[in-house]
Amino acid sequence: VQSPLHECRKLYGSYLANRESLYSAQKALRHSSPQITSDTYADIMLDQSIAQFWEDEEENIKVVEDES
Repeated sequence: VQSPLHECRKLYGSYLANRESLYSAQKALRHSSPQITSDTYADIMLDQSIAQFWEDEEENIKVVEDES
C-alpha cells in the first residue's frame, strides 16, 4: 500500500501528463527521463472531479502569488 502523499503525487502527475504535457509532468516530478513519467503517469485516467480539484488549486495559488 502506498502512502497518501505518494498517491497525491501520482494524481497530480497524471493530471499534468494528461492536461499539460508529458514533459511538464516529467519536469514537475523531477524524473530523469520521460519514459519513467510515461510508464507511471500518462495512462492514468483522471476522474473529472479530480482534474477540477487540481485546476482550482492552481488558480488559488495564482491568486495568492498575485496578492503577495
